Amino acid sequence: MKLSDFRGVLKKTSAVIQSINHVEEDYYIIQMKAQAGVSWRPGEHGIFSIPSRPIKGKAWRAFSIASTPEEGIMMIATRTGDQISTFKKELLSLKPGDEIQVRGPFGWFTVQDETSPIVLVAGGVGITPVRAVLKSLETYSNRPIDLVYSAKGYHLFEGDLRHIAETNDKVNLHIVSSSQETQDKVTQLAAIHGGKGLYYISGSTGFIKGIKHLLKGKGIASKRMINDPFLGY
Repeated sequence: MKLSDFRGVLKKTSAVIQSINHVEEDYYIIQMKAQAGVSWRPGEHGIFSIPSRPIKGKAWRAFSIASTPEEGIMMIATRTGDQISTFKKELLSLKPGDEIQVRGPFGWFTVQDETSPIVLVAGGVGITPVRAVLKSLETYSNRPIDLVYSAKGYHLFEGDLRHIAETNDKVNLHIVSSSQETQDKVTQLAAIHGGKGLYYISGSTGFIKGIKHLLKGKGIASKRMINDPFLGY
């Protein structure tokens, strides 16, 4: 994490809702058209707010952007949980053409170099920034790229991820459904790539801590790990 990773935090822009889709269970995908000239590095996140709606409590959320600028849309995803927050209720009630304010994008969950093997480890809706990173590497064939995607039941963006893996034979997709499967696969990949790999971890706070602890136990230095803050999903 570097100071330059925060350079976009003071920038305010806006985006216009294009669609809000309830895709499965309590998962939603929101697609927006960003303001002209706005770009981001795959893996970055933004701080989203809805100035037109009075919201009690926390009036903003940070969401990682699941799309690349080249796709022409700004896409985020979220889960409502058993008790939906006031913010998410207002967010999901927006209609095409409605405007949302964005601070950023900014962040550090981005590709760090052009040579290191990449291991992406995502838990649940933590796949959001990983999808953007992987999409940006869809045609990049100079290094191995492994994704371990752990979720019980539904795997968000699974179709997109499989398409990327089919397009790029350097991408290995490991879809798992339990903590033990996740740990076993991460352990295997740490043994293969060791300290040469870069390990990207995205998910809940507990998920991130668990994977980082596992990697440290396998001799992976903290500086080789990059994690997503998981602030607003």
